[in-house]
Amino acid sequence: MRVHNALLALALSAASTQSPCALAVCRLDVLKTLPVTMRDGRALVSGQINGADGLLVPDAGAFYDLANGVIRLLRAHDCGSSVLAYWLKPGQFYSILDFSAATAQTPHISRSASVNGAAIRFMLEPGVPATILGARAAQAAAVRSDGTGTAVLASFKIGDEEIRNARLRVGELPVADSADMLLGADFLRSHRIYLSGSQGKLYFTHNGGSVFDPAPAP
Repeated sequence: MRVHNALLALALSAASTQSPCALAVCRLDVLKTLPVTMRDGRALVSGQINGADGLLVPDAGAFYDLANGVIRLLRAHDCGSSVLAYWLKPGQFYSILDFSAATAQTPHISRSASVNGAAIRFMLEPGVPATILGARAAQAAAVRSDGTGTAVLASFKIGDEEIRNARLRVGELPVADSADMLLGADFLRSHRIYLSGSQGKLYFTHNGGSVFDPAPAP
């Protein structure tokens, strides 16, 4: 793993004030998924970094580009309501979701989405290799497993992005009381995602290709 502290700064234009907005960046080139959670209002990247057990960055956001093996920790300065999806190309489609600040009691990012039109609550969990829909939520959304532990969703909508006729895993969740779906590393690999701690927003774009890895757990 290579850690590049303060590798670069990205200048963005604040939509509301036209004042300069900067993202101070620390880039992590990783060979495996490193879950980002929160501790005492600070972003924590799990795993060993330079011999330490984790990297704590106050008031930071986290950018995932797992398809290219990159996680970036970013701190926004004077960004206001600027769109912080800094990788966007002109005219590129993107989605935004609001999320509540993580706490020590609820360290994972969770938000609402829909399956076949039925509202569900998902939890962003990079440590899970493949996304899984809870059995109870699947039943409520009239999703039927084909006997292999997987099922085809007629529709999965998250933010402004809708995925149709996607196959994914269905089963019991260890956090069934907190979430109906665990969005795993397969979702992150198929998207670029930025979690802005300062704005409480999740920005994401689809890279193309399959979103979910339906292979059932061995």
